[in-house]
Amino acid sequence: MKRVLNQTLVALVSGSTLASSVFAQCADWVEQPPLRLTGVVRATTTWDSDGAGPLPAWLVVAGEFERAGGVPVLNVAAWDGSTWRALGDGITQMHNLGVRALAVYNGQLIAGGGFAFAGEEPAFNIARFNGSEWRPMGDIFGDSGTTEVQSLVVYNNELIAAGHFSEAGGVATRNIAAWNGISWHSLDSGINSPAPSETHVSAMAAYKGELYAGGHFSVAGSFACNNIARWNGSTWQPVSGGIGQGHSTDRVLALAVHNNELMVGGYFAGPGGAGSCQNVAGWNGSTWRGLGIGTCSVNDTVHAMASFGGSLYASGIFQLADGQPVQHIARWDGTGWHAVAEGTDAWTGTLGTFNNQLVAGGHFFRAGSLDVEGLARWNGNAWLPMTGVTKEPVGRVDAMVPWAGRMVIGGSHGVIAPRGAGSGLVSLLSVWDGVNVSGIGHPNSTVRSMITKRGVGHSSDLIIGGDFTDIDGFPVSRIARLNDTLAGGWQPFGQGFNGSVNAIEVHNGSVYAAGSFTQSGSTNLNFVARWNGAAWEPLGNGVFGTVHALKSYNGKLYVGGSFTTASGVFAPGVAVWDGFAWSALDDSAFVGTVYALAVHRGVLVIGGEFPGFGNSPNLAWFVDLFFGRFGTGTNGPVRSLTTSNDTLVVGGDFTVAGGQSSAHLARWHGAIYPPGPAGWSAMPGATDGPVHALASYSNDLHVGGEFMDVRGESLYAPLWARFSETGVPWIADQPDAASGMCGSDIGFAVTAASGYEGLQFQWLRNGTPIVNGATGTGSTIVITGASVRIEHVGTADAGLYDCVVSNVCGDSTSLAAALTVNGCPACRADFNSDGVVNSQDFFDFLAAFFAAAPAADFNADGNVNSQDFFDFVTSFFTGC
Repeated sequence: MKRVLNQTLVALVSGSTLASSVFAQCADWVEQPPLRLTGVVRATTTWDSDGAGPLPAWLVVAGEFERAGGVPVLNVAAWDGSTWRALGDGITQMHNLGVRALAVYNGQLIAGGGFAFAGEEPAFNIARFNGSEWRPMGDIFGDSGTTEVQSLVVYNNELIAAGHFSEAGGVATRNIAAWNGISWHSLDSGINSPAPSETHVSAMAAYKGELYAGGHFSVAGSFACNNIARWNGSTWQPVSGGIGQGHSTDRVLALAVHNNELMVGGYFAGPGGAGSCQNVAGWNGSTWRGLGIGTCSVNDTVHAMASFGGSLYASGIFQLADGQPVQHIARWDGTGWHAVAEGTDAWTGTLGTFNNQLVAGGHFFRAGSLDVEGLARWNGNAWLPMTGVTKEPVGRVDAMVPWAGRMVIGGSHGVIAPRGAGSGLVSLLSVWDGVNVSGIGHPNSTVRSMITKRGVGHSSDLIIGGDFTDIDGFPVSRIARLNDTLAGGWQPFGQGFNGSVNAIEVHNGSVYAAGSFTQSGSTNLNFVARWNGAAWEPLGNGVFGTVHALKSYNGKLYVGGSFTTASGVFAPGVAVWDGFAWSALDDSAFVGTVYALAVHRGVLVIGGEFPGFGNSPNLAWFVDLFFGRFGTGTNGPVRSLTTSNDTLVVGGDFTVAGGQSSAHLARWHGAIYPPGPAGWSAMPGATDGPVHALASYSNDLHVGGEFMDVRGESLYAPLWARFSETGVPWIADQPDAASGMCGSDIGFAVTAASGYEGLQFQWLRNGTPIVNGATGTGSTIVITGASVRIEHVGTADAGLYDCVVSNVCGDSTSLAAALTVNGCPACRADFNSDGVVNSQDFFDFLAAFFAAAPAADFNADGNVNSQDFFDFVTSFFTGC
């Protein structure tokens, strides 16, 4: 029989009183590295901003990004080899296009693309930077399709701009125009095709006194030209038979001069006279030739080319060259194509040079074995790191879970990926190790759920679910797992599912998954399934509607979502599976949608968007046969629940909880069942947008959702924030055991979690504090905060070292790390030979001395007398 206990949910102690006792001065939001999205680099150039002045040349990169190396910028930035800097107020992109091309003309930096403002000035699609501010230079407009400048080059002392447009500075032209420093003019009638909206000029290069232009077109001036043409200063001319076989997909995207030859890249099957060569070819001024053997050239689109170190480099989205595996970038040595180490892991759309190194840009996350953000350098032998470019994330965090000493964060954010490399939602899957945020794989769509499960031996598996169908290029069907050893990388979990996985739970030792799917392989499933060790199997006839939450509680599996029946049983919102059959939890309270289930203090808590009990919508509890409400509930959906510091934390899309103002986050303090003092309180300075995920780790509450700021909008924390329950620092990286030879230098280090201020460090050996300076036994201790170094170690320095990290709120002690010293002469004062000189050695010597035992003949003169005592005492107090 259902029993509803309303009286237990009346606040017996006011929420404000409870809040004052719980939120001490030290409890607060803490700063942390913000989640970021790798930006897109589309263009690079080298620019010396002061000409012959003392400043070095800079590498300028452009595309779509909002930070470079952490420095706020806007779609364009400069790097001097170590430091990033903004160029004025940057460039405001339009239609998700950003900056597509860079050049230097008359000492000024020129940027072209799809934008409306440069700095604070209106500037459509092209602008110049004089070292201090952006200035317009005559707008470029179009009359069909998307207007943008895609290529810039200097030719015959003029700046040539090309792309997709019909007007430059008020002058009618077709997709290409010249700037003489004062005004624009057309190059004959420009470049066009019978389909103007699809015509574009994407690449240009000066070669043997002529200007070459490549793209997707069929007419240049009055001549028929197949995707490539040349301008001699007065008229356009075709380039032999042109590029491609007349297909609508043929296009030239890259031009570069290498070894006195014009190299052409793009997407095409053979230039005129070069047979079936794919996507790359060479032109010597009179004839075409292919670059490659066998299958000839590369197997997919080439977006960029550059000459570096005597070789030609090509990049794009291809993965084969001469039939050999390469990853998005390859090197031509004059006779064949070669891999550039492990290449990059995604679209690489621009190549340039800076400081005798090749610079690759695009939308990639790895170069060789390095984690990068859209930029990397190649020195001819190896990839080198450089701080990259990022965009501010949009979208939301949907799931978080502690795993293997890290917090895993999953969700999605919307970003337009580079053309030619797909577009749409890009998943968010990151780990925070207490200090830094890094990637842990790249699913191709949203991550909605995650859980951990004990693996083989002492290992732990991370299991994630969502909308994705591959991770890092490997096929998985909306659910995957990764062992904490990282061995084997991400693995598919059976045959996966044909719809989203919104929830994962471990119940009675088995993994359960639920969401919006109806099949796993050929097995029919209705929105919920169990892994039997070999395949996913149904739970009876399942439920009939989307599932959002799963929770194991008191031997049964509770399922929450937006359904009304489970295997024919009327069970709106919440259904219960006992291993054999389905049953309902209540027939009316949860009509609507249940988004979250959690167990707090032995009670099942249910959150969502439903009527609830009494006048307490969106939140309820259940234990045994009893149901209850939490005061007056919330005024909007509850989407996540967790326990943190023994309080129930509620997150969602609400502004009031229990009658109190609570921006998307609230706490329930005290008893639920049996009755006792309890009440609501708001989180101090909560989020400025909805909360979708909550997790607790090391006394920190992690909050994820659709927000940008916390603490009354005073702390920038896009999509993910962290609230310290106590303000006490904790250890993110423990000191490691160390060993060394006698007389060597050995050190230890400890790392505190980020965000805590005013930290102090006290190092100890065998529980006794140590200080800087000589030890009296020949060694010297050098302490620099979080690290300690023992110089000229001796036997007396061996022992266990740990560190107390503290601030005004409290302290944490690291694990102890052992120091082992080898090769030292035996320490005579270590009378009992236990490796440590301490009081026990003194007592043991005295016992032997007064017994006149031979071992007490410390000076080995054949007699046990007072001189042995004095010699031992001297050795003991000097440490050996």
